[in-house]
Amino acid sequence: MEKEDFYPNDRKLRSKTVLLFIFFIVPAFNSYGQCDNGTNFYPSATYTPAVGVWAPATASNYAGHVIKVNVKIGDVYQFSTCSGYGGVSASYNTELTLSQTDGTLLTYSDDYSGCGYQSYISWTATFTGVVHLHLNAINIHTHCSSNSITTQVMIFRSIANADFIWTGAVSVYWNNGGNWDQGGLLPTAANNCIIPYTLSNNPVVDAIAVCKDLLSAGSFTVMPNGQLNVNGKLTDSLGFINVSSG
Repeated sequence: MEKEDFYPNDRKLRSKTVLLFIFFIVPAFNSYGQCDNGTNFYPSATYTPAVGVWAPATASNYAGHVIKVNVKIGDVYQFSTCSGYGGVSASYNTELTLSQTDGTLLTYSDDYSGCGYQSYISWTATFTGVVHLHLNAINIHTHCSSNSITTQVMIFRSIANADFIWTGAVSVYWNNGGNWDQGGLLPTAANNCIIPYTLSNNPVVDAIAVCKDLLSAGSFTVMPNGQLNVNGKLTDSLGFINVSSG
C-alpha cells in the first residue's frame, strides 16, 4: 500500500524557501567596479604630473579623497598604490577609480596582477581636461571605504608616442617594463626604442617585442623563442645584434 504524504504543502514551502535563500545570497558575490567620493578633494588644487617621473600629488592622502589631475589627450597616465609601479605601497587594501568630472567612469582597479591587494591604472587620455582619481579602501568585503591612514598615490605621465630608452635597471629582459625609462610601460609599435652603450644588462628578447624605429649603440640578443618586430628603421651604431639559435 502506497504511503500517503500528509505534508505536501510543507515540502513545497521548504523548496520555495531554499530557492529564495539562493536568490538573495548570490548577488552578494557580484564584482565591484566604481567608487565615488564626491567633492572630497585633496589637495584642493588640480595636480599637473611632470613628464617621465613618478611623484604623488601630495605626501598625504586618505582613503575617501579625490585627486584632481590635469591630463592631455594622447598622453599615458599611470596611477599606483603598488610598489612595483612608483616604488610606494599602501599599507591597506586599496581601490582606485578614475572618472571624468561629471562622474562618468573611465577605469577602475582593485588587486592588480602582481600587486597583491594594491591597485594600478594605466590610462591613455582621450581628451584634454581634468580627471578625478578616487582613492578608497576595502575593509573585509566593504568596498569604497574611507580611513585616516596616510597614503601616497604615485602618478607618472608619458608623452604620446614618447621614445623609450633602455636602462636595464631591473634585468636584461626586453619585456620587463622596469628596464625602460617610461615608468613601467613597454614600448609599442608607435614608440622609438633607443639602446645606449652599456657594459651590463644589455637587452634580451625572449618573447614577442615591438617598437617603431630602433637605434642601438649597445648590443642586444634575440633568443630562439623571441621575436623583435621593428616597424620602422633599424640603426646599429657601434653595437652588436646577436641572434641566438636553438
